[in-house]
Parts: sequence; structure tokens; C-alpha cells
Amino acid sequence: MNNMTFFLAFECIAVVFETFIVYQYIRGLFEKRFIQKSTFIWYALFCIGLTLLSIFFNEEIILLLYTLCGVYILAWGLYDASASSRIISVFYFSAVMLGAEIFCSSLMSGLWKVDLSLALEYGMLRVIGIVVTKLMQIVLIKISVFVVNWKTSHLSLGESKLMLPLLLCQIFSIIMALCVYIIFGSAGHGFEVVTLLTMMGIIYINIVIFWYFDRVKAVLEYKSEKDAAELKLELQKQYYEVLVEHQHDSNALWHDMKKHISLMKTLINSGHQEITSEYIHELEIQMDDKIKIIQTEYPVLSALLTEQKQRAKRAKVTFDLDVKLTADLRLEPVDLCIILGNLFDNAFEACELMQQDQDKNIKASIIQRNNSMVVQIENSYDSSAKPRLHNGNHGFGLKNVRQALNKYDGQIKIEKGDRIFRVSVLFP
Repeated sequence: MNNMTFFLAFECIAVVFETFIVYQYIRGLFEKRFIQKSTFIWYALFCIGLTLLSIFFNEEIILLLYTLCGVYILAWGLYDASASSRIISVFYFSAVMLGAEIFCSSLMSGLWKVDLSLALEYGMLRVIGIVVTKLMQIVLIKISVFVVNWKTSHLSLGESKLMLPLLLCQIFSIIMALCVYIIFGSAGHGFEVVTLLTMMGIIYINIVIFWYFDRVKAVLEYKSEKDAAELKLELQKQYYEVLVEHQHDSNALWHDMKKHISLMKTLINSGHQEITSEYIHELEIQMDDKIKIIQTEYPVLSALLTEQKQRAKRAKVTFDLDVKLTADLRLEPVDLCIILGNLFDNAFEACELMQQDQDKNIKASIIQRNNSMVVQIENSYDSSAKPRLHNGNHGFGLKNVRQALNKYDGQIKIEKGDRIFRVSVLFP
């Protein structure tokens, strides 16, 4: 097998890598329209066309135009995107492609004093140029997608943590490719095959790294959705149990109501108004002690707030709640429950640390006006009490709370007053 065969094989691998870059770019920007079983076929056809052009024509402008048309067609055929979004994505992708090309060309001509016309012909200069350019392109693409998702609040916490080591892999891959070229590429004709195989290996490793990055990201998103679903199910279960208990108490109260009315009539007819008044007062206390269901437009939120009210009753904490929400809540109810659950956990813990003879109060308000919403929770606390140490997660998880806030550009403010601790969350 001669060296030209290896160069052609390398060209094919490079085209596969470029197709993978296109996939990473479009998939990162747009949501898939529906589950497409033919997705692989679309990208395979794009890859085959680009391979044929790379082998038989090898004109940079033709390859670039084909790639840009492919980006538009793939975004149109597989993903939910407006025409303007597709056009903007094509222009930006062309800027990334050309920017990486210019950087690589400047590096080769300025630092190594290489004649760029030689890089257009099959040879080691073209190989190193392609590898460095493609690695630069995928770095820029991944950073661009990261920034876009961050600005549109579609970025998951797990993905942001994985970005730094992923980008470091790309930087070291570029350095490794340059070192291989310097050591083997300039050593002589006999090392061309070794260099080509090494470059193909670097490309393969990067494809695998990004593929597994996507898998890990998908697992983290699935886990987040699973946790949210479990939280929703648990709250609904609690709400159902409270409803059953409330129904039982209501039936018992209605069953006894005729007896209460008959007794009060007898007392009034007998002239025992004072005793009747005391009896009515005692009856009111019993009715107040019954479970009161907190109802909102959102069952999951109703479940959480009702549970917190029951929790306050069990802990003998005065609980004051004011909820004013419209039907067009801009937050996902589960996200709001995650935030409220954590804040209520902290408030109840502060009350538990207080002395028995101290007044324990929690005051919460959830007010929505137009598109803005303010959540404020105040609780009494004892500054001399030592906070508890927690192993593992606390409440619903402060990390999840921050993630929920970031999704909606929310802000949190914490204030300590005279025996009052206040947390305010604003969603603009």
C-alpha cells in the first residue's frame, strides 16, 4: 500500500471529523423536531458528498460552500429552527470555519515560514494543517454552543462542569499533533505512514471524547428529569394523602354538625347564651385545627405548600402564607418547588434550633405581577444557636436551587435582621 492510499484514507477520516463537527454544531443549537430514525442517513449522505468533493475536486471554496449548504439543509430537515435562525447559523459557522483556517495558515506561514501553496497538495503539511484546523474548529464550535445555551438558560449544571476538561483535551490534542509533526513529519519520507496513523488516531480519540461527552450529558439530563419527576410524584402523593385526611375530617364534621346545631338550639331555648357562646368558640377552635388545603392553579405547588403548613403545625411554628399567582406562571412548578423546598427546609431548621419558650414564626409570600415574581421567606432564629452539620445533600439541594435560578436569570438576596432571617428571590 503506497503513501497516496494513506493520504486518501486520512482525507476520509478528516471528512468524517468535519461531519461530526457539523453534527455537534447543529445539535447544540437546535432542538430535534421529533425522533428521526433517518438522522444517520442525512449525515451519512452529507459525509459521502463531502468525501467525494475532497478526493476528486479538493477546491477549498467548493468544499466550504457545500458544507454551508449542508448545515442549512440539515437544520431544515431535522431540527426545529426558523429560516432566519438557519441563515444566521450558516453565517456564523462559516466565520468559525474561516477563522480557524486563517489562524492555522498564519501559524504555518508566520511561525514555520511555510509556503502555503504546498499545504494544498497531498503531503505532511496538508495533514498537519487539516488536523490543527479541525481541532480549532471544534473547540470554537463547542465554546459557541456553550455561550448560546448559557445566554438562553438551556445550559445544564453538569455540562458546565464538563466543559473545562473537554476543552483542555482539545488544547492538548493540538499540542500533541504539532509535536508529532515536528518529531516524525520532518524526520524523513519513511515516517509519513507513522505520522498519518498518529494523526488519524488523534482525530478518532477526539470523536470518541465528544461522543462520550454527549452521552454523559444525556445521562445527567435524564437524572435531573428523573429527580424532578420523583419530586413531583412525591408531592402529589403527599397532597393526595392530605386530601384523603381532609375528606375524612370533613365527613366526620358534617356527620356531627346536626348534633352540634341541635345542642345549640336547646341551649339557646333554655336561655344559656353564655354557655352557647363558649360552645361555639370551642367548635371554631376544633374547626381551625382541621386540615386546610392550600389550593393554587398548580397541583404540585399546592401539594408542597400544604405539606409545609402541616409541617409547621407538627413543629408548633406559626405559619403565615400569602400566595398570589396568575395562570401564566413563567416558571416550571417543579423548579419553583425545588426553590421553595430548600428555603423552607432552612427556615424550619432555624426554628428547630430555637429554645422551646421562644416564638417560632415563618412568613412566606409568593407574589407574581405581570412577568415578574418575588418569593420571600422570613423566619425567626436564635443567633446563639449552633447550626447542624449535614452530610450529603441538604433539602432539595442548594446546587439544584442555583441551577433553577440560573434557568430564569433569578436573583437571591439574604438578609439578617434582629432575630429575623429573610431570603428574597426575584424572577425578573
